[in-house]
Amino acid sequence: MWPRRRPGEHMRLRWISNVEVWALSVGLTQALFPPLLGVSVSLVAADRGFGLFNAIQSPAILGWIVTALALDVAKYAEHRAFHRVGLLWRIHRMHHTDVEFDVTLGLRFHPIEAVLSTGFTLAVIGVLGLPAPAVATWHVVALVNGAFAHGNVRMPRTIDRILRVVTVTPDMHRIHHSAVPVESGRNLGSVFPWWDHLFRTYVAEPAAGLDAMRIGVEEFAARKHLTLPWMLAHPFLRVPASDQRLSPTPKNAAHVNG
Repeated sequence: MWPRRRPGEHMRLRWISNVEVWALSVGLTQALFPPLLGVSVSLVAADRGFGLFNAIQSPAILGWIVTALALDVAKYAEHRAFHRVGLLWRIHRMHHTDVEFDVTLGLRFHPIEAVLSTGFTLAVIGVLGLPAPAVATWHVVALVNGAFAHGNVRMPRTIDRILRVVTVTPDMHRIHHSAVPVESGRNLGSVFPWWDHLFRTYVAEPAAGLDAMRIGVEEFAARKHLTLPWMLAHPFLRVPASDQRLSPTPKNAAHVNG
């Protein structure tokens, strides 16, 4: 109803491929990990007295607060690692090769990344012994916010600025999918935007503006990279010399808000 941009010519292909790769990722993680994922790990940890919160006495509200903050900062650290470590970037890069930005982009993760990400999250839950109700709530919030943050929606600037105080908005996350390497390594937050401010990876606006900025990875902009076979093969493709997205934080990025 209020799109930031009109859908491009490859919308149908993109939607089908993004849903297909999401289905494969879900199937693989469900096959490799226990049902209910984080909730199952939390319940097992509680039953066996394993993990920090199962070894100490603490108010229930503290468990909820720590769960939300710990899982979200863990996702931030994971996301940053996927952008900074060469091998992980090759896996995660497929998420960035989409040429448009809409809710289906939030489904576009390589199955290998889905397995690594799920395993890391389950490890955090188990080590900390996070309470199952809080873990379930955080997963729901993260799922809903992931769809929201990838939405192709034009939001009034005032509302966007207010929401950015507490959560990642579509305009904030869109910058992360910029074709400009300086910008695509920023705004790494999952649900909360605070980690980007704290660790100086926040960008307020893209240099070209939200309407004119290019989406994707220039070296993989061909139509074939929107098809499922090429998406699955992506981590094994040659890394172009022009792909400079592993560079450190730029010194001369005037539009970066630290």
